[in-house]
Amino acid sequence: MSRNEEGPYPREGWARVDANGTIHVHPKRVAEPEEWLYVLAHCLLHLGFGHFQQRFQQREWEAACECVVWQFLAMLKLGTPPEPLRNLPELGGPEFGVVLDTSGSMDRLLLGDCLGAIASFSESRDVVAARVVFCDAIAYDAGYMRPDDIAGSVKVRGRGGTVLQPGIDLLERAVDFPESGPILIVTDGFCDHFYVRREHAILLPEGRALLFAPKGKVFRFRRP
Repeated sequence: MSRNEEGPYPREGWARVDANGTIHVHPKRVAEPEEWLYVLAHCLLHLGFGHFQQRFQQREWEAACECVVWQFLAMLKLGTPPEPLRNLPELGGPEFGVVLDTSGSMDRLLLGDCLGAIASFSESRDVVAARVVFCDAIAYDAGYMRPDDIAGSVKVRGRGGTVLQPGIDLLERAVDFPESGPILIVTDGFCDHFYVRREHAILLPEGRALLFAPKGKVFRFRRP
């Protein structure tokens, strides 16, 4: 499957959908009805999820979009992937969402340590891309980012108060983030009470604690 626009249909694939909603099917592909159901549903999900966007890191964005569609179809148990496509999900690696506290209490050194911890966590689990949201009083959606870019020259936008719930809500409602995707919340602990409806964990600097009893697992990292 493909959503790129490199001709009327993909030379090596099965079908292509364009931004106008037209699906171009390869005329020489032979498959069972359940396999065509899977192929066409895959194309329509790219369209329905709004994946036709130009991003600064286009390659990573497209890889993340593929992971979302694969996971969504697996959850629905809709159709059967054609034989040549059945091993493709192994190319994608797990993904997770990150809500990063960027409030005034997070100094630049602490933010740098947090970004480094997120990148290390991602790379240790072969995560292709993480869905990142910066959050202080409001949420700033940074989209999907590669682990090395998270710890690189990231421009943190928010510097106000600390209300993380908008960032959590943004991820849980995002159509391009799978329902099974866990969320990592990174904060210094000086934040309002928040509620997460799915699997999640909290990452805090060593010696810090939340002002309320969290439901998710709490991990701490040691600052250099």
